[in-house]
Amino acid sequence: MRVRRILPLFQQEKWNVNLATTDNEYRTNNLCESWIHGFQQLVGCSHPTIWTTIECIRKDAAIVPMHLALGARGQSLQKCVRRETRDLQKRPRKL
Repeated sequence: MRVRRILPLFQQEKWNVNLATTDNEYRTNNLCESWIHGFQQLVGCSHPTIWTTIECIRKDAAIVPMHLALGARGQSLQKCVRRETRDLQKRPRKL
């Protein structure tokens, strides 16, 4: 049996987040992951009904104009970050 090395579909610069980690930027390649996580927190369960999903989409749509208005005024929302999470995010930068 002979194994050949196949070139990756995406170059390493596309998916490597080492530089983003050292520059204290987002480490995820897709900022939609943040929205998905927030929406899951808003829904509160793994398999919601269609009516619960529609209501949560309406709530999320109501939150967006508030964030845009705050951004236009130069204000930003303070995120509550647990100490453990903050310390865990600092560890890769120290390495």
